[in-house]
Amino acid sequence: VDSDLNRVQVFDGNTGKPTLVFGSAGTALGQFDQPCGLAIGEDDHLIIADTRNNRIQSFSRDGTFLFSFGSFGAAEGQFNLPTDVSLGHRGTLIVADEFNHRIQVFTRLGSFLFAFGAQGEGPGQFTGPEFVAVTSHGHICVSDWKQHRIHIFTSDGVFVQSIGGQESGPASFREPFGLAIGADDSILVADCLNNRIVVLGAGRG
Repeated sequence: VDSDLNRVQVFDGNTGKPTLVFGSAGTALGQFDQPCGLAIGEDDHLIIADTRNNRIQSFSRDGTFLFSFGSFGAAEGQFNLPTDVSLGHRGTLIVADEFNHRIQVFTRLGSFLFAFGAQGEGPGQFTGPEFVAVTSHGHICVSDWKQHRIHIFTSDGVFVQSIGGQESGPASFREPFGLAIGADDSILVADCLNNRIVVLGAGRG
């Protein structure tokens, strides 16, 4: 996702050359306003968090617009800066709804299922859920960058544990942003202000 240029680029994994570019700035369907997260859905569909348009958009593998869902607000299915989307354990779409301080879960076609999280500093609460990733067991990992920690939830949104919350040390973070899940279910964290990648061992979720 090329956020500042409001487009998506697809590259050849061997040559590094772009094979597909689509998108432009705007509010019409298929356009973007600072898109951020991306997930690969069923049939290789591209699911894009169109952050400042407060919606999620779906495209075919050749960049053809398919559908979108969401609008600005705090009601179920609405967003206030959705920053990331991930494919859940049962084909669901899991969205980090940053300024609503929650995670929302939808069907693969965008129907609202449930949400979890609230603003705060307690277990399972957020002050800036930014990115999400899902383990092979379906556990949902969320980077809460303002609290310098990673939260882990079950696939049903039940809080399991938090990691970090401090600004120094081997398993602590300073503004953790991007997340990825390794082949062994380890959690890879982009620890932004510590200028490093932290790998949390498999077995945590």
